[in-house]
Amino acid sequence: MKKLGKFLGIIALVTIIGFSMVGCDGGDNGGGEGGIPLPPNIGTNEVAGKTLYLGWWGGGSSDLYTTIFANTGTTFQCLEYGEPISEGLYSYNSTDKTITLAVEYIYSEDGTKMNKTQALKYVDDYIAYMRSNFDAVLREFAAWNIIDEDGFRSEFWSTWNNYDGPMDEDEFALHWLEEKGINIDDAVSEFKAENGITNADSFIDYLHIAAEKEFIESQFSITTLSYQITTDGSLLVHPVNMGINEVQGKTFIFAQAPYDSYYTWSFTSNSFSVGEGSQSGTYYYNSNDKKVWLIYSDEINGKTMLEYYEELSDSLTKEEKAQKTNDIFNGYLMYYRLGDPNILNYVPSFALHMD
Repeated sequence: MKKLGKFLGIIALVTIIGFSMVGCDGGDNGGGEGGIPLPPNIGTNEVAGKTLYLGWWGGGSSDLYTTIFANTGTTFQCLEYGEPISEGLYSYNSTDKTITLAVEYIYSEDGTKMNKTQALKYVDDYIAYMRSNFDAVLREFAAWNIIDEDGFRSEFWSTWNNYDGPMDEDEFALHWLEEKGINIDDAVSEFKAENGITNADSFIDYLHIAAEKEFIESQFSITTLSYQITTDGSLLVHPVNMGINEVQGKTFIFAQAPYDSYYTWSFTSNSFSVGEGSQSGTYYYNSNDKKVWLIYSDEINGKTMLEYYEELSDSLTKEEKAQKTNDIFNGYLMYYRLGDPNILNYVPSFALHMD
């Protein structure tokens, strides 16, 4: 079967930009997975036929993340370099300048189209696969876990992801380890000892599979975005606050960084600061999905979204200007968990757990 990480990597790429972009084969005013209703359409559909550009942080290529809103109806599709990654329905409110999106389907890296039930079953199938192929899966993770002489993580996953030959994943792992001159048993023993793995259950806990399923659930929720259209027709969007503000008055640590004062985020009712105040900004929240979007003040420099767009260099195309503006004003998506301690993380996913 396909590696779970290949499937979940797509989700991580979409959501880390700011929110899940979706589109599907439906009609006006549909609903999300499980029949979640969208708000009624109000006014004029001002986003129909437009394309939303995201992904400036990926290098500035204007076709990195594109969301194409159908010319008619209320469907759209999100693409990464031209390949579909999600689909769904939306409703519009031109009075409030908002659109509300409901995910219907997501795509795995191999092009498999899945609704929520199918995506959750994909994870359950992988858990069953791990239980019945525990030794083989451990070899794959042991191969990834090896640190080379320069202190870098091994290239096993990237090599496997780009491999199109006849070997299955276990055969490839064995071949890769042998080619590197690494004793397979020693590599597996070291990986188990370093990560406290004694059996399949402890390995499943190590991968945070339960959190993975919660994350997939969150991808099929309702998301509302505020939108603006520039004088030259570009579409600009940013999140809106949803639910209750659970982060105000609290301090968080970053799950993948040392627990020191620099890596703490403190929130007021409408702003945040990092560490001793070295960085600060504003934020949006969604308590339904435990998300916050951090918009750093030094990247905006007091400009409104339209001002930022208009003042970008004329050397950029309108698509590139929209892409950069959307990324700046959508900020950095963080998932949060309340507890002792309170934790922020980019995406609570399989792929990021291994970083």
